Amino acid sequence: MARKLRQTRKTSLAAAGLVLLAVCGGGASPMVSSQAADRAPSARKGLKVAREWCTRCHVVRRGRKRRAGSEVPSFQEVANRPGMTPAKLRRILGRPHNQMPTEPLYTDEVADLIAYIRSLRRR
Repeated sequence: MARKLRQTRKTSLAAAGLVLLAVCGGGASPMVSSQAADRAPSARKGLKVAREWCTRCHVVRRGRKRRAGSEVPSFQEVANRPGMTPAKLRRILGRPHNQMPTEPLYTDEVADLIAYIRSLRRR
């Protein structure tokens, strides 16, 4: 029930945001819902977001390889790709790719997810 309420709220916010962007002529990505981000990004919260939204296709845990026979990279592979910057991750997460759900993520969820993926980089 809570997930259904959250999805309804996020869908309503996304629709309202798209209407506002259309009226104002903005060019923000339609895949990212706006929500005040009054805190620093959290890799721990990013792992929770990844488990909820990304595990259908991606292996999200540190040290895990991609699934056998899968062309979908693990988050650790993504994190260690040359040139994979926070800005590039934000662009990737801001638009649908492959079977990615079209449910928009809040701005803070995207920031947390990026913090988690970046935490998987080799030192």
